Amino acid sequence: MIVRAFSAATPPARRDALRALLTTWSGSRLAHPGLRRGVVKIETPVAVASPTGAFFALALTPEYPGLYDGWRRRFIEYGEAPRTGEILDVSPLPEGRVTPGRLAAVVARLRAHGPAPWDPAAVDHLTERTGLDRAAACLLLAGLPGVDSSARDFLGEETRALMGVTAKEAARARDEFEEITESDRRDFYEAAIPDEPWDQQALADGLATAWIARYGRRVPVPDEAMTAVSALSPRTPAGRLLSALAAPELCDDLTTGADTGPAGAPRPERIAPRDLGPLIEDLATVLPWAYAHLPGGHPVRARLAEVLALARLRLADPGLSLKVERDWGEETWVEEAVDLLRSDGYGEMAARAGLLGDGEWEADPRVSTPGLAEIVAGTLGVGLDAGVLYLQLLALLEPTDRHVRTWNAWTPARHQKAVAELLERGVVMAAKRERAGRGVFLPGGWTKAKAPNLPVETWKLALYPLDTPRWLPSRSLPGLFAQAWDLVTRGEGPA
Repeated sequence: MIVRAFSAATPPARRDALRALLTTWSGSRLAHPGLRRGVVKIETPVAVASPTGAFFALALTPEYPGLYDGWRRRFIEYGEAPRTGEILDVSPLPEGRVTPGRLAAVVARLRAHGPAPWDPAAVDHLTERTGLDRAAACLLLAGLPGVDSSARDFLGEETRALMGVTAKEAARARDEFEEITESDRRDFYEAAIPDEPWDQQALADGLATAWIARYGRRVPVPDEAMTAVSALSPRTPAGRLLSALAAPELCDDLTTGADTGPAGAPRPERIAPRDLGPLIEDLATVLPWAYAHLPGGHPVRARLAEVLALARLRLADPGLSLKVERDWGEETWVEEAVDLLRSDGYGEMAARAGLLGDGEWEADPRVSTPGLAEIVAGTLGVGLDAGVLYLQLLALLEPTDRHVRTWNAWTPARHQKAVAELLERGVVMAAKRERAGRGVFLPGGWTKAKAPNLPVETWKLALYPLDTPRWLPSRSLPGLFAQAWDLVTRGEGPA
């Protein structure tokens, strides 16, 4: 509340309401120590006062497991006052740092100076210390405004312009905080707020210290990787998922099990099992994505072998908890994900992740399988570039012009020269096709696809598992190149 009151990102009308609430709070008995809080079962909110105390049943539903019960409400009390309803839980309210004097100082500062100017440098400091992306740091510095809203543009254009974030970036950042409960947020900000909360640099420093103490430091990942993974619609927030790939030793869900810790080391204590289904499903998608769609040396790609080893260790943990909901006996996606992560193909991809030099691409046959690229060129009677392009058109799902030029470090002119050679040999055909991103194709059928997948030649579909949400390789690209070329040499190629 105090953070939002001082934040320039808070709309003026909302800030005025917060200031009025803080003014009332600072002058009330509720700002003094000795309060108790709890849960009461009662139909409607109620306030009961006596000369020795007061009891307030609030219009707030507590966070608790089980079926929703609208009669369960939070209450707060002090002194001795008649209680109403059935008391389900009660405990002393931690005194913390909120005192009448501190609240009065906050209100006086707000009246005299208004909100603190928005400080991009404070955002940068918070990002640098925590590893959170810039949009997430903006939300933290502003007091997590609107994070419980399901609206796409929950911040509004004016606030986003002040922060310098897009609606898509803000929505992605909101996902980072969805699993943090209201009570955890309150405790977090209580620990983070400095003595002078209007000092944005001091606030950023306090937020960073409190975040690292509770949730650990994230390994920063490039924004383009965040955007690409968000497009895969993972169940795990994109920042958390990419941080697990970049620094798997910092991911509790990968390193800590019911009976095993890092590398299977025995643990003397037991911890409650967690449903790792979302993470397992996401790893089955993001691991082949990172392997095939990122260059050598990328921080998200470099440690895939360690990530897969830890995931397999967790899958072998007898305390593992996975929620499986079958429909008519069919295998669920989480079960398919488990099979993929245990497969030899995923082992191949992970083992090759560290073999590329910085900036090299596995999708470039000159790098990943140079001998085969020369064989193809010789067999077709074309130059090496044309042989490379033919392998890419033959085996890869998305050999768009932009991708091919990126993988191969080609200029448009060099690319078009390779295309011309293949067209002259008659092994590919020129055409215009919707959402293809290229103008040359293998002969034969054409299969349309819904985004984020691209339409593709029907012949190559047999090389890929298509029962996954995102079409991605299930084995190494050198293996796919070899498999596709073998079909061609056996007379089973595209026609």
